[in-house]
This record gives sequence, structure tokens and C-alpha cells, in this order.
Amino acid sequence: MLCDSVMIASNGSLLKGRYESRVKWDLIQAYPERKSVESVPTLSSVQLHWSRREVGMSAESMSGAWTVLSLLSGCTVMPSIHRSSVSVASFRLREGDVTGVSVKLEGHAAWDFMDGFVLRVVPRFRPFQGFPVSCVDEAGSLTYAIQNALMFKQVESYYELFNPISSRPGFTITIQTKGADSVGELDGQLLRRSSIDLFTGLGVPMVA
Repeated sequence: MLCDSVMIASNGSLLKGRYESRVKWDLIQAYPERKSVESVPTLSSVQLHWSRREVGMSAESMSGAWTVLSLLSGCTVMPSIHRSSVSVASFRLREGDVTGVSVKLEGHAAWDFMDGFVLRVVPRFRPFQGFPVSCVDEAGSLTYAIQNALMFKQVESYYELFNPISSRPGFTITIQTKGADSVGELDGQLLRRSSIDLFTGLGVPMVA
């Protein structure tokens, strides 16, 4: 059974429901150092970032990146376009040139994205054993480079917009966690370990 006897949250997110009914309580038992339910890690936001330097695209091609991130955000949050504030000759970059596109998903939008990413996109990765735990930093954020945006169904539906292959590179995804405790109040490694357990509990495959 798909729901695995886990309730679905009021906003319709399976992973949010899994967190509320099971993962949160497992983390409380595993980490007694955390003083309250509010202090255990939970999903804070998901940030998608596509930079000109990473993908080697021209400034004109960034419209494609904006379209991809708009599709991935469900068009509920519009991506931001970033421009250079200075000129850098070594990078052939002039002041005002487009340097990247990003979108930050929070609340229901973040949980909705995670549902699609964990349940439908990650199983399509081939070959794939899991996300290295080294992808998680001491702030509890998991950052990973997605090689092909067409792995996402909502982008794949617009396949013809991203030909040739050179026009459809990957992007970086950062899944951020939060809790009442800050890194300064908790040992960074403890925060990192509990966040890794959070990701594992939500069904994100992690490998050492």
C-alpha cells in the first residue's frame, strides 16, 4: 500500500504526513539532547539554483533555466534572476550580465516538491545507490547536483523546448532543515547526524 499506514498531512503531502506521524517521534527518541518536539529537525525550504558558470550557457539561454525552475516550482513561486554587480574580465563577465536563476520553496510548496522528488524522480536515477552523507553540511542542509532536469515529469512534458542536448543541463538542489536549536546551541555534528536521519526517515536514500 502506497501510504504505508502513514497519514497524509492536511496540505496533501505524503512526506509531511510521514514526518508528523512517525519520523518526528523517532528523532525525539534517538536524540534526547533535544529538549522539545519543536527542536527536532524538519524541512525548512528547498532551493533550486542554476548558474551560468556551472552550466556554461550564454546569458540568452537563461530563459530556458527560468522556464525549468518555474515548472519545478509549480509556478507558485517565480524564480529570481541574478545579475553581476561587477565586471570580471577573466570570466568574460560584464556588469549587469545574468549569472544565475534561483527559486526558494517554503511551506506547502517545499513539501509538495519533496513528494515529487523523493517518490517519483529519485527512483528514476540510474545507476544510483543514494546521496552521499557528505552532501549534508553541519547546518543540516543537503546539496546535490541534478544532472538532467528532464528527470522531472513536469519538465519532460516540455521536452521540445530543451533541444539540443546542450540546452538542458542540470541544476543544484539544496534541501534545508530547521529546528528551534541553532548550530551555536548544538554541536554541528549532532545537527548534521539528526538531519541525515531526518532525510532517511522521509525516504531519501543516503549512503556513507
